[in-house]
Amino acid sequence: MLGQRASPSSLGVAGFTLQASPNVGNALRDLVRHLDLHDQGGVGNLVTKGQSTSFIYTIHRSGVEATDQICDMSMAIFCKIMRSLCGENWDPTELFLPRRLPQDSKPYHKFFRAPVRFNADRSPVEFSNHWLTHTPPKADPLLHRFLEEEAEKLHANQHKSLVSELRRLLRKSLAVHKSSVKDIACQLGMHERTLNRRLREEGTSFRSELEDIRYEVARQLLADTKIPLSQIATAIDYADPTAFCRAFKHWSGISPTDWRRLYSHPSH
Repeated sequence: MLGQRASPSSLGVAGFTLQASPNVGNALRDLVRHLDLHDQGGVGNLVTKGQSTSFIYTIHRSGVEATDQICDMSMAIFCKIMRSLCGENWDPTELFLPRRLPQDSKPYHKFFRAPVRFNADRSPVEFSNHWLTHTPPKADPLLHRFLEEEAEKLHANQHKSLVSELRRLLRKSLAVHKSSVKDIACQLGMHERTLNRRLREEGTSFRSELEDIRYEVARQLLADTKIPLSQIATAIDYADPTAFCRAFKHWSGISPTDWRRLYSHPSH
């Protein structure tokens, strides 16, 4: 219900910037780049494969409650944004939600107007590539340039710590299976040796932060979905379920199966 009331302007500078973008592809890249100006707890990814593009929203802040409801709302907001950019006739081709099947799924199908796949390990909204070249009704190159400058100034004033930025990038990169130290160091604009040295100075390590993120994601998926352990292992970049189960027991003291039985949300 909250997501259905949203509009691009709900996202502040980030929303106004994407409205003024010259085409939808540029607008979505703006959304991914500037989402943190509005949302400090989530990150977006834009992935194009073949004739399809996906926008993936993931929560990176630890200890967040009601992650299933947050994902529901975020996906609804994204679809409202796309309909404002492309017209009310825009529909996704498919949508995935990392949550159990709700008691009543009819509102989901009515609003999204597309197949909705529950019990997913991520939350991609898929749509045809041809929308990327569509011109939004409020496209304005001069205004877009001005808003981009304002967004960059806001980014410069954020003063994020290295560890908080690392965790944000790890969660974002884990969703597309590109979470190696080399991948992350490249995104931070530094050599991996420099990254490791600076993390040691902060009293942590790349592996420790990656394991924390994996543990957080694993708990979300165990609590919110019914997907098998093998799929969870793949989602957090473990080679096989055995390695994942061993790691999870090390983190929590109990097996993932026991953790799901004790802490999972009620099934419908």
